[in-house]
Amino acid sequence: MVAPILMFVGVAVWTIAGNVPHTTMDFVSHGFALCVLGSFFVYFLKRDIWGLADQVLDGGDSLLVRRGKKEERVLLTNVASVDVTHQLNVTRIVLRLRTPCLFGEKLAFFPKVTHRLGRRNDIADDLTARIARIRVGPYK
Repeated sequence: MVAPILMFVGVAVWTIAGNVPHTTMDFVSHGFALCVLGSFFVYFLKRDIWGLADQVLDGGDSLLVRRGKKEERVLLTNVASVDVTHQLNVTRIVLRLRTPCLFGEKLAFFPKVTHRLGRRNDIADDLTARIARIRVGPYK
């Protein structure tokens, strides 16, 4: 979590220090551009990477979710919807929960890669189907 920020700070220092001689306008324009770029950088890291679960284990009727040193068992009956996205051959699963858990209202994770190029992820398909069956009920 700290490495991307340190990398950005390093690039910022290198960019500003690499342009000698400096005028006041150079510092202002570079500083503004780096602040805008840094804001986008932090926004996308927070949205796409920092909120991901470190590990999600399938327990049949529940998922054991771990992020850092915290763990929680989330029942599949607590999952309101499953959003599966495929970007650049990476599958991302976001579970929206009926009642928030220790990690919030949404759980996001990258499942183990179980597909071939251009095909769907087997884990995502299986999880989506199981939650759909739970939502419909056993006798309907």
